[in-house]
Amino acid sequence: MQKALLIAVIQGPNFDGSKEMVKSLTKKCHGLRPAYLMVEAMKALTHVLGYTALWGIPHKYQNKSRIVQSKRYVVDYDAIFAESAGTLKDYWELPLHFETKKMDDIPSNKRSMYRKRYAMLAQLQENMAEALKAR
Repeated sequence: MQKALLIAVIQGPNFDGSKEMVKSLTKKCHGLRPAYLMVEAMKALTHVLGYTALWGIPHKYQNKSRIVQSKRYVVDYDAIFAESAGTLKDYWELPLHFETKKMDDIPSNKRSMYRKRYAMLAQLQENMAEALKAR
């Protein structure tokens, strides 16, 4: 049996001022939106734990109680996992490494932001490894 983590839910804030909070966090994370930050953090944790797979719940398996009054899902898991380089099988299979773009493929006015984002994600993984070593 393979050791794997499963992302079953990604929950964001839902209160007055939450949009501003998400916007602020996105800026502090160098353009990486919070839902994607959570997926990247799970990739790092899966890797640090030595697990062999990271899975995500597809839209069709989402708990129907997650539907809001407008009959739409608050979170489009399929879009998040697809954009996170996932492959849909029965569940979403997510890579255990951070997806990086070649600097030449990034517009020059955004390269600094991407460098900082990649450094932040590498530091996140390093911090997780250190924290788990200390236990």
